[in-house]
Amino acid sequence: MLGMVDDYYEFGLRNFPWSSRTGWLTRWRRGIRGIEYCALMEMAKEIARRSENDVHEEYLDSLAGFFRKAKKLLMAERRAMTLGPLAPYKCPDAEIQTMRVELFGENRRPGGAYALVMNQTEPLLLSVLREEG
Repeated sequence: MLGMVDDYYEFGLRNFPWSSRTGWLTRWRRGIRGIEYCALMEMAKEIARRSENDVHEEYLDSLAGFFRKAKKLLMAERRAMTLGPLAPYKCPDAEIQTMRVELFGENRRPGGAYALVMNQTEPLLLSVLREEG
C-alpha cells in the first residue's frame, strides 16, 4: 500500500501539480484540490506504516481506484493550465468539470469518490492509532 501512495505522490512530482517544499510539506499548484490529495496521501501513508500493509482488499481497491481517476484529472488540469489559470471548484472545460464532480462532488465540501475513500480512511487510521495506544 505504501508503494501505491508513493507512486501517486511521485506522479504528482513528475507532472507538476505539486512539489516538495520541505521533507514533510507539499506545495501544490493553484487550481487543483491539493489539500484533499495531500490529506489522503498522508493518512494512507500512516495507515500503511502502522499496519504493516495488512489492510483490507476493499480499501486498497477504493484507494487505487481514486488514484487512477485522480491521475487522469491531474493530467487534464495540467493541459488546461497551459492555457491559463484554473479555479479549484469550477472549470469551463466540461471534461475537467465532470471529472472533478465525480471525484470531489459539486462544491467545496468533500463529496464524490474522495468522500467515499475518506470515509474508509479516517476510521481505519483511527483504528491503527488506537492499536498503538
